[in-house]
Amino acid sequence: MILLIDAEKRKIMFARAKSIVKKNLEHRDRLIINAIHSLDDLEKEINQLCERLKDWYGITFPELESILPEPDKYASMVLALVKNASEEERLKITSKEKLDQILSVKADSMGAAMNEADLTPVLSLAESIVELYQLRLAIEAYLEIICKEVCPNLTYLCGALLTARFLGMAGSIEQLAEMPASTIQVIGAEKALFKHIRRGTAPPKHGIIFQHPLISNADKDKRGKIARALSAKMAIAAKADAFTHHFIAEKLMDDLNKRLKEINA
Repeated sequence: MILLIDAEKRKIMFARAKSIVKKNLEHRDRLIINAIHSLDDLEKEINQLCERLKDWYGITFPELESILPEPDKYASMVLALVKNASEEERLKITSKEKLDQILSVKADSMGAAMNEADLTPVLSLAESIVELYQLRLAIEAYLEIICKEVCPNLTYLCGALLTARFLGMAGSIEQLAEMPASTIQVIGAEKALFKHIRRGTAPPKHGIIFQHPLISNADKDKRGKIARALSAKMAIAAKADAFTHHFIAEKLMDDLNKRLKEINA
């Protein structure tokens, strides 16, 4: 009889735990967090593969990197050159002036000759990089949609990518909403903050909030004040997104712009 009661209690406890886990997994901010982490992983992978492609294709055409340093354009141009694509296809990658320069330099390149068998794996690598770039664009487009759905106020203030990064570092929209503005301001600057606490160095004025154009484009002596003003509005926006679900971002932005005028006066 006791064993049956214990088994029944165990069944109820498992059912309750399963319900709690399911409820947590249904939070749509988890989709944002996974998307932004995937985007960061993609960025690292793309950068590493592009460096390898530049070294590899640089054996036969080392001058291309200096003419077309952008990784996405470089990979696309490698594809176009190896596949002997039409001028129309090549002009989708870069301007007529740069394309003429590439073709002129390539005709007299200092690189070593590579036969078709040598170029086949290089071509495959370039194709993979282009596909990864397309995947990155798809994830960025998805983040624009879901951030406006889940965090409309924060997205209005910060943009989808920065909003997603804040959620990724906070853990959820609820956790971000429970943080004071002073904490939001220095999210991402934990090393500098701990160094300040342990060694008495100057405290950090901003963390990943620095990526916001209002701060990154501001004069250096005004960034701290702007970061404080922006983080204060973000704290309110996060609470609205997490709890009230009222769209108040336009009012927050108006108030922020007034504060910015005072700072820049």
